[in-house]
Amino acid sequence: MKQLSHAKRTIYHRQILEGGITFSYRYERYKTDYSIALGYSPMDIDLEPMSNFIRNTDKFIVLNNNTCVIFLDYANDESGIKAANNLLTKFLGSAFDTPLYSAIVTASNYSSPDAMIRELFHLIDFAITNNTNQQVIDRTQII
Repeated sequence: MKQLSHAKRTIYHRQILEGGITFSYRYERYKTDYSIALGYSPMDIDLEPMSNFIRNTDKFIVLNNNTCVIFLDYANDESGIKAANNLLTKFLGSAFDTPLYSAIVTASNYSSPDAMIRELFHLIDFAITNNTNQQVIDRTQII
């Protein structure tokens, strides 16, 4: 499987930072935890239907035709992983044959939004390299 290129990572990193400004501000100011889930498919697919399964307080961003990010508001490690797994299950119900790799990070585990996003890309690389298709990867699954 092919990992995301450095150029795409740079663009996505900026888009994720900009898309999460409200979440990172609220975390800095009020310690309101949140998680970021990244979904990636090596195929061109329509990820937009996944946005139908998120809560009103969450935020869904399509980065391109095979990559999306979801900001899960008020989500700690446990609730973030549960929400990401639920989203993946619901989405795969309509796209079961589609390879989809996903990873999740939670604000309280990182020193900055930049560190969160770097780890998110590290986790998605791990998922692709180890072919953990249709599973949500988090920091506890990597040694």
